[in-house]
Amino acid sequence: MNPQVNVVVRSGYDQIDSLETPDDHTVVIRFRGLFPDYRSLFSSGVGGFILPAHLLESSRDLNNDPFDRHPIGTGPFKFKEWVPGSHITVERNPDHFAGAPNLDAVVFKFVPDTRQLATQIRTGEADVIQGFDWAHLELVEGIPGVAVHVTPGVIWEHLSFNLDHPLFRDVRVRRAIRAAIDREGIVRTLFQGRLQVATGDQAPLSWAYNPNIPVTRRDVALARRLLEEAGWRPGPDGIYQINGRRLSFTVSTTAGNRTRERLEQLIQQQLKEAGVEVLIRNYEATTFFGEVVPRRRFEAGIWTWASGTDPDDYYLWHSSQIPSADKPDGLNVVGWRNPEVDRLTEAARATLDREERQRAYWRVQELMDEDVPLVPLYYQADLAAARKDIRNFKPNPTLYGNLWNAREWWLSR
Repeated sequence: MNPQVNVVVRSGYDQIDSLETPDDHTVVIRFRGLFPDYRSLFSSGVGGFILPAHLLESSRDLNNDPFDRHPIGTGPFKFKEWVPGSHITVERNPDHFAGAPNLDAVVFKFVPDTRQLATQIRTGEADVIQGFDWAHLELVEGIPGVAVHVTPGVIWEHLSFNLDHPLFRDVRVRRAIRAAIDREGIVRTLFQGRLQVATGDQAPLSWAYNPNIPVTRRDVALARRLLEEAGWRPGPDGIYQINGRRLSFTVSTTAGNRTRERLEQLIQQQLKEAGVEVLIRNYEATTFFGEVVPRRRFEAGIWTWASGTDPDDYYLWHSSQIPSADKPDGLNVVGWRNPEVDRLTEAARATLDREERQRAYWRVQELMDEDVPLVPLYYQADLAAARKDIRNFKPNPTLYGNLWNAREWWLSR
């Protein structure tokens, strides 16, 4: 692998031993060993893409190549134009291997303010919208000629702890924080009760999801009891203290994300009622995901992880994946070190037996429930709306997204 190319994760790709192209339509990939999740490595929306060598093999800097602004792929639509801050247009590919699409073109509009999405689909400026705010759900549902789709997906929101922070080294403190958070109440308040409270890192859509992990309901008395067992005592202002130190920590997330900011405020209030002080410091998304999270410069943070088509979670929880000078792109940013988790994630990668792998992933979820390296909050659902004259619009719960079958869309106008 080229260490000079900026990537989100190298896990999986570092298991590839060689690639060969015996003819124009065949790629032979040889792995160093068994790797069950091989399919996701070259799946659009989930892993990487096979790129055109004739355009890129002589590139001096793949991170800043003109190809990045004018890509060429193998999809049903071809890139036409990118107008920064406005839109991207793709046009019909008459030579697509599965047949040409029905639509002549698709325009992706950049709408930075999600409040405008409902207006644009109401006025006809947009035919399809996704990712609009839950606060606007009833408004969009009331627009004539528009169908709203709430699709449970594979993305899960969580409150992560930096386990190397002194405050979070005691599991009783982590369990107390979980006990003080009303996850069911959060779902009712923010999502009209339409989401499912999360219990682990595998989404209910996955065959690796463990249905036996209970939803821990809010129990402030339990939270206080756990803190006192750990040596904490209430201070004069109601916040717990130990040796003169307040039980206070900072939660960070992406600035400007109204749902997450409201989530922070709810957690802040709920933990205060249990004697825990929460401070809030948010960052622009590029800073949060480019610096704060990967370099573990947070005390606690709120963001999402997504379950892939395969439940392999080695890169999230194996102790070798904790970011370090030798492993700067590791994704175990919480710093979870559990020898049994290491063994389980290794074993699940070493077999194609689904039952054996399922047992391993179920046990990882049980250990997550016991160790509380983070607090799973809820499994997200994709919010999308499409005008009813867009035919064959079929929401997709996976990371492929709702454009997975755009080749089949057509207009009945």
